[in-house]
Amino acid sequence: MLRLIDGPGEVLELELLLLREKSDCDKTVTEPEDWPLIYQSY
Repeated sequence: MLRLIDGPGEVLELELLLLREKSDCDKTVTEPEDWPLIYQSY
């Protein structure tokens, strides 16, 4: 999940809030909300 924020001056920046990743294909269908959490900034 990314968030668009105001940077210095007239610059817009993307901030990473949440990253989930399912790197192994185990042939099961799961929702992205159930994938392993890699990074969370809040």
